Formats: sequence, C-alpha cells, structure tokens
Amino acid sequence: MIVIKNKSEGFVSQYLAFLIVLLMLLVLFFQFITPLQEMGIHNRLMMIDRAALFRCEADGGLSTTTITQINNDLQDAGLDTSKLTIQCNNVLQADGSNALTYGSDITLTLNYAFTYTKTNYITLTNTNQTQQTDIIPASISTTTKD
Repeated sequence: MIVIKNKSEGFVSQYLAFLIVLLMLLVLFFQFITPLQEMGIHNRLMMIDRAALFRCEADGGLSTTTITQINNDLQDAGLDTSKLTIQCNNVLQADGSNALTYGSDITLTLNYAFTYTKTNYITLTNTNQTQQTDIIPASISTTTKD
C-alpha cells in the first residue's frame, strides 16, 4: 500500500506572515532614518563648534578667521554653509578692540537648518511627501583664556 503524505498545513500562511513582518520592519527602518541623519549632523556641528570655541577663547571672541574656519569645516563635513547661522555673545571688531578679558564667559552657538522629505508610509505612495525643516542647534559655553 502506498501512503501519500499530506502537505503540511500553514505552508502559505507562514510565508505570508513573514512578508507582512518584513514589510513592517522596512517601514520602521525608513521611518527612523531621518532622526539618525539629524543625530549625525548634530555630532558634526558639536565637533566644529568645539574647535571654533577653542579659537574664540584665545582670541577673546568670534573673529572673521574663526567664521571662515567654521565654514570650511562645515564644507569638509559635506554640509551646506548657507543653512548655518552663527551666534556668539562677543563678535570681535576688525582691530580686536572689544576682546573679552581673561575669565569672561563666552558662548558659541551654531544652528543648522536641516531640510528633509517626510513620506506617509501608511498609503505606501509618494503622493503624500512633504518638505520639513528642523533647526539643529549646537551650543557650547566656556571661559576665555589667555
């Protein structure tokens, strides 16, 4: 007598469940790419801000050479310099006459306008894309040195 085995039950439903879970994981993955990009930009801004602040400490304020260095570092990091705003509590004049004295507090803030495309993944179409801009701040305070 020949015995024919029945197909195992749930064969198709296992693959269907796997595809649904895979689709949900992909949606979650693409949803979290933007915050990771913002975190990377914030880390680069903090490194640039720290290097520029060391210069500001020695100079007694924000000089034009420091601004040029910030813009060069930003370009080296692959970021757009037109989206950056620089704020400092003491911007030096050309002759350096208004330099802060030893022990004064100095704060340097870099704000970067990060523009990204937000997609509605519920409908799985590209018709619901919107452009959004977030300001990514990087601010450090310290005391001036000689």
